[in-house]
Amino acid sequence: MILLIVIIVVVGVMVMLAYNNRQLQLQTQVQQTGVSVVIPSDDASYTDPNPDDNYRQDYDTPVYHTTDQEMNVVNSQAIPLTKTVEFVKDSTGSGLLVEDEKTFQVAELKAYSNRLLTTKDYSSARYGADNTSNYFTPYNAIDGDTVSFSHTKGNQDIHILLLDFVNPQQLTKLEVYCREGYGARLAGTRVNLRDSAGKILDTFVLGPQEIQTLNPMY
Repeated sequence: MILLIVIIVVVGVMVMLAYNNRQLQLQTQVQQTGVSVVIPSDDASYTDPNPDDNYRQDYDTPVYHTTDQEMNVVNSQAIPLTKTVEFVKDSTGSGLLVEDEKTFQVAELKAYSNRLLTTKDYSSARYGADNTSNYFTPYNAIDGDTVSFSHTKGNQDIHILLLDFVNPQQLTKLEVYCREGYGARLAGTRVNLRDSAGKILDTFVLGPQEIQTLNPMY
């Protein structure tokens, strides 16, 4: 009888030692991964996470939860928007003496954003402060007609045409139409795209062609 009791005690101690050893192994694994998990009380009920489970957690990889607001902040970029298209011809030091040769004549500006912009998209069309009109309104440059044209007159060396949008636009393409037969006067004219603060976003130098296409690089 005593021998039987001793055997039972020894077997019980061995079972307890085996169980404690298993618990120690699981706790060590938890400490190494740094992730808190629930350890089943019954070893037989424990199964590894299902690799096909979309919601499973990779214990060796930190998980970061990013809100939609944070994603918008990270991915947002300031898109340059043009408020004014400025045409400037500076004949300073060119030796030109004839007034009409110093100026330029833009027949039409076709500006594209997500569509072809129309006269209604512009708030104003104006010449530079030092330029006088030659009976050709600056609005001829945005009236949708490639025959009518803008034209400044005066003995100034610098001639300017300013076309302002009602709302700043993200321009994708510009088509400049010159007065037919007078493309040479357009050569050297600089086209500046300015934002609402007057900063130049992009600039182009025109040639003598009567129709020229400009592609903003911003």
